Amino acid sequence: MASAKFSARLRRSRSVKVLRQPAARSRHSPLELGYPRSGHSSILFRMDLRERLQNWSASSRRVFLSSMLLLLCAAVAPAVGSAASCKRISGLAPILKATGAFVGDMHGTVEAPAFVKALTCHLLSSGRTVVLALEYPSNQQQFLGAFLHSHASDPERALLASPFWSRPTQDGRTSRAMLQLLEWVRGQIAGGARVRVVAFGWQPPRGLSGTAGFNARDAAMAARLRQELATLTPREFPIIFTGNVHARRTKRATV
Repeated sequence: MASAKFSARLRRSRSVKVLRQPAARSRHSPLELGYPRSGHSSILFRMDLRERLQNWSASSRRVFLSSMLLLLCAAVAPAVGSAASCKRISGLAPILKATGAFVGDMHGTVEAPAFVKALTCHLLSSGRTVVLALEYPSNQQQFLGAFLHSHASDPERALLASPFWSRPTQDGRTSRAMLQLLEWVRGQIAGGARVRVVAFGWQPPRGLSGTAGFNARDAAMAARLRQELATLTPREFPIIFTGNVHARRTKRATV
């Protein structure tokens, strides 16, 4: 019965306003009145829109369709803020023209993670994809992934459950400032930003310490980085955030 009534109504009308809108507003198009919610009204909406497009001139149709395409592109584009929302960095221009950057820090500072955040922000705003490489043991990759892509109300639980973040002896790599940096990155990813985090660190086995342990660790981290860098696309910008001793360009003196 309902189907018969709808068919009769469909024959009588060719516009959504007959079903949903008062006569006083009939001079407006369905686009001005908003999208109808019911399935029946949606059918009439499409019919009305098709009629109006047919009545418009070719140039008007092109303008309308171009506007709709721009709106669609804006809807699916990654939600990345403008450069104006990023903290200012002096001498930023040469960095943006580079193919990547090493950022050496003294573990535990607040300023170094804040700089990495600002640099990542500027790179994302310029349209680059950022690969943030952190000096975390590679076995922490699964914990980082669970945290960065978590939809739970307490995503930190996934990160803090890892052995690295709960070990008895801590250093600045697991500081509050680093957690805040990762939380910001997580928010950017949730908003559609093209950024991923890579754990490239290596922990030497027990019994391997001193210069031998340090050199073995550096060699293992360098191999991991080379492997990661070899897979990058031209639009991906690596930020290698590590201790300043590992990032130095001069050979470390033997001790």
